[in-house]
Amino acid sequence: MSRHRKIVAAVLLLGLLGGSSAFASGRDSDGSRMQARPHEPGERAQDQLSPPSDNVDWRYFRLSEASDVTIEVDANPGSAAVKVTITDAMGKSITSVVTSDGKVTTRRRLDPGLYYVAVSCTTSVAYTLSIR
Repeated sequence: MSRHRKIVAAVLLLGLLGGSSAFASGRDSDGSRMQARPHEPGERAQDQLSPPSDNVDWRYFRLSEASDVTIEVDANPGSAAVKVTITDAMGKSITSVVTSDGKVTTRRRLDPGLYYVAVSCTTSVAYTLSIR
């Protein structure tokens, strides 16, 4: 077996054995849109970011009918520059809000469907996310 084939086989085996997290640069389990955690409207979730390996968390929620949606993030420390991005099911950005005082609130009228919310920051921060 050639050296190239051995390397390809090793990479494939690593992926099959669950070693694919090595390719995620040490990010946590919700570090991409495809790894988003579910979030029910009305629920509050607490999480934290620890850059550089964990600088974004993703959540998703579904709407069965057109709704006015409010998304709030309250971060600690309050000096954190937190960014909240809402995307549709295809990943197209609907809105993005950045604040430097640790609090973000965005309101949108959204049609029925699947939506994603990304919370990101360039510094370590604990936060609470609310979608209602």
